[in-house]
Amino acid sequence: MKYCLRFVVFILFLMTGAPVYSFDIEMTDSEWITWPEYCKTRYAQLGAGKNPRFKKYASSSKQDKWIRILGWENYRGVQHFCTGRIWLQRAAIAGSEKEKSWAYERAISEFSFSYYKGNSDAPYYSELSSYLARALYKSGEEKKAYDILDHALTVKPEQPYAYTEKAKLLRYENEAKKAVEVLQLGLENVGNHSMNIHVFLAHAYYDLNDYKQAKYHSDQAYSHGYTIPGLKQKIDGLKSAQ
Repeated sequence: MKYCLRFVVFILFLMTGAPVYSFDIEMTDSEWITWPEYCKTRYAQLGAGKNPRFKKYASSSKQDKWIRILGWENYRGVQHFCTGRIWLQRAAIAGSEKEKSWAYERAISEFSFSYYKGNSDAPYYSELSSYLARALYKSGEEKKAYDILDHALTVKPEQPYAYTEKAKLLRYENEAKKAVEVLQLGLENVGNHSMNIHVFLAHAYYDLNDYKQAKYHSDQAYSHGYTIPGLKQKIDGLKSAQ
């Protein structure tokens, strides 16, 4: 009974929180701060966002800024990408497989709208592709997830998101060597400054017991601004990494 009640409450929360076409979604403060400014701006100008809390994001100057940066075709539907991000976060913390499945389904619906209705020249295209691929993979559509990531690597080779997402999936499948190959290609195309690629390389080399390379990429990640201490603590204590 307790489980059933919790599940019903969760489903009602999801159903009222993110209708696909209205962008009428209620968020927690912690969810709100994860959004980039263009999401906040679009949200503030549509339905649920029209209240004093979001006033500074609803100005015409901010809208003009993001239309100029993203292009109107991408900006006018960006709310679906933004909403999908929230669903993906909620799926990760859902308390049961049924709850996760429901949230991933909604995430796929939202991401797919932006993915198929938008343009591949959108600055967020690689990030969108990565999130959509993650939701698909978690929903059992592994091949489709990899196809989307490979397409993103072709269209936006200079952006890190698809490299790190593909590497994450490969590591999940115990394919750390393949993950390293993907990430090394990412360093070539994105540049040695990519903090996230170095983070994933450190983890992948750790999986392969190559602790010297793991430490090298860990050090590179922290030198480029990575701040989460867990990676450093895991690697620096290994004598073989010295």
